[in-house]
Amino acid sequence: MKPCTRCSNTLTADATYCHVCNSEQTEVKGFDDFDASPPANSTFLKVLCILTIAGAGISLISVVFNLVKKPDHTLGIIVPAYTYVIGVVVALGKITGASLMLKKKLNGLYIYTVAAVISLGSAIYSTFTVSDQLGSLSNTMASSIVIVSAVVSMFFILTFIVMFWLPINKKHLS
Repeated sequence: MKPCTRCSNTLTADATYCHVCNSEQTEVKGFDDFDASPPANSTFLKVLCILTIAGAGISLISVVFNLVKKPDHTLGIIVPAYTYVIGVVVALGKITGASLMLKKKLNGLYIYTVAAVISLGSAIYSTFTVSDQLGSLSNTMASSIVIVSAVVSMFFILTFIVMFWLPINKKHLS
């Protein structure tokens, strides 16, 4: 026996209609049948991906611009051509990784991480190379500026790597 879902009249266990209130009997969910967990929200991941795509796009434009313009050797710094290639590869890797993460693909996280680690290594190498070139020219102010800007750059690279790998973001990827 079960009660009517509308008027509480006693009905048989297999009743689909109440003859007292003329209502169809549908399954009523109990308290335990409801999902109390909040829906998954991937807004943080989306914001990180959009910021990454925008930043990598700006880097890509910067590399192309630096390749097109006439080199300026006033400070005595010679930038090897492979640094531009690394810049393009890193920017494309970050854009690809972030785009895949927007599509909820875990491979995007791995691609982004590899590109970011290459970017980190490139920043460290470039800092020492440029700092040495400036140091040999006795330009300590410019050398200090290069080191500070590299440290800030590395901070943001590491921060984004950590934020992408947070469990709150990684759980959205498959």
